[in-house]
Amino acid sequence: MKVIIGDLETMLEMFLCIFYDSQEKKWYTFEVSKWKNEIDKLIKYVESHPDHYLVFYNGLRFDTQVLEFIITNYENWNEKENLEICAIISQLATDTIHDANYEVFPKYKESDLSFKTLDPFKIAHYDNKNRMVSLKRLEFEMDLENIEEMPIHHLKKDLTREEADITINYCKNDVYALYKFYNVLIGKTEHPLYKGNDQIELRLDIEQEFGIPCLNYSDSKIGDEMIKKFYCEEKKISYSELKTKGLFRKEIRVRHCIANYISFQTPQLQKFVNDLRRTVMAQDDAFLEELNIFGQTYTFARGGLHTVNTPKIFEATEDQLIIDWDVSSYYPAIIINNERYPHHLGKEFLVGYRKMFERRLELKPLAKKDKRIRGIVGALKLAVNSVYGKSSDMQSWIYDRLLTMFTTITGELSLMMLIEAYELNEIKVISANTDGVTVRIHKDKLAKMMEINQWWMDITKYELERTDYSKIIFSTVNDYIAIKTDGEIKKKGEILPLSTVM
Repeated sequence: MKVIIGDLETMLEMFLCIFYDSQEKKWYTFEVSKWKNEIDKLIKYVESHPDHYLVFYNGLRFDTQVLEFIITNYENWNEKENLEICAIISQLATDTIHDANYEVFPKYKESDLSFKTLDPFKIAHYDNKNRMVSLKRLEFEMDLENIEEMPIHHLKKDLTREEADITINYCKNDVYALYKFYNVLIGKTEHPLYKGNDQIELRLDIEQEFGIPCLNYSDSKIGDEMIKKFYCEEKKISYSELKTKGLFRKEIRVRHCIANYISFQTPQLQKFVNDLRRTVMAQDDAFLEELNIFGQTYTFARGGLHTVNTPKIFEATEDQLIIDWDVSSYYPAIIINNERYPHHLGKEFLVGYRKMFERRLELKPLAKKDKRIRGIVGALKLAVNSVYGKSSDMQSWIYDRLLTMFTTITGELSLMMLIEAYELNEIKVISANTDGVTVRIHKDKLAKMMEINQWWMDITKYELERTDYSKIIFSTVNDYIAIKTDGEIKKKGEILPLSTVM
């Protein structure tokens, strides 16, 4: 993909557009000020690169709006002074920011633009209010040297040439930062979480295979659009006929959130689950329970089952092994195996969802050798994994909190059945975390553990996947470093700083 990285500055007395062509490795500066008017050059440059994507950070909300406004209106400005043009663009920029702050739809949709564009802000889902990240924050995370706020106020009057040049250098610095982040998005990095993970190629594969124009979609939105596609095909309806609102329930009886196979052997757990069955939750009630058993404290919450781990180191020995058992695609499997679906969407939702799930399993073995299939598998994974989260999002068409709580509570109690069986057979659980259990086990107990696993899988219809560790260093249950027996290191917790990317 051919890309040009860009940034705009819309000052009262200067409009500035700076591009960096990543193929040519060249900088291009276009300025409108009392010294020059390079709008014609800017338009010609954009028009002469129709096969390039212009990359702006938060561009769909701001930069593309300004640039398209200029392209649409510049022919009417022939009789205007340079500073008049700057003032027109500055006012448009102010109005655009105001509309964005009040969540007014932008004037130009992506399909309206006269150029192709990429928006890493959208792709990385930094437009989500809970994880919004500014370009300055990215510069800090990437450990770039020249991190600074705009040095000259946008409404500065009597701008000097020195101040204009300072602004140009500032703008170039932002373009460079965006170029570095774009490389992270396409996997050109040594960062272990992003290396080789080309998010742009993934989206192109999805568009080719499924016909979903998702180049500027976040993973979450891709998953949602995939689900809509499969559901509409199964329901035999158009997108315009989709329900736009979820199902709101005044109360949830927890007995409806517990699968029929759930049962326990110990009196404490029997009482615990019976008490749960009598619980009624209001619409806004949080789910949070705590249980002390087998020398561990377990928390049951919307985020899953967790042990309360304190800082500690576990090391395997010749006789004592450390083995982690993860449930494969746990939450999707809970929904599918128990035939659950958002009530207002009907069984067709489950049929379409199951097709996506099974299609992914079918293609997964081929993904290692075929990059395109890997993209398709990645898209299907995004879709099947997004349903649980969407079922708890009041803004989503999938919203049905009963589905959320069934998935959560059945998942937690299912893992607790496995934990109980381990502990009653002297297999020590050292950690439990949402979809998996880590045990320390004497090698003489291996056969018994495999017998328990098979019993559990037969009852629940879920699949367990094994990983052996030589060492685990816990800070908390969600923050740890684990060293596999083959030397590979697994890290969970706070993401490594992007300063290790470059």
